[in-house]
Amino acid sequence: MDSASTVSEFDRRIIEADAYLQILIDQHQAIDQQLSHHEQLLSHSCESIKTRLQLAEGIACLWIANILWVFPP
Repeated sequence: MDSASTVSEFDRRIIEADAYLQILIDQHQAIDQQLSHHEQLLSHSCESIKTRLQLAEGIACLWIANILWVFPP
């Protein structure tokens, strides 16, 4: 193999490796965006659950207060 073909083969492999690297970078960015989106959804879901629990606690307290008012100790 002569020097020109060796350099040409090296260049071809560099271009191929660069293309694979770009694919990996693109996939990493896509996964990172999906993860960020899922983290936002999870945060929103947790806040929603927290709000519902607070409402349920308030309703339970009102229910107990009503029972104590109707049936004083």
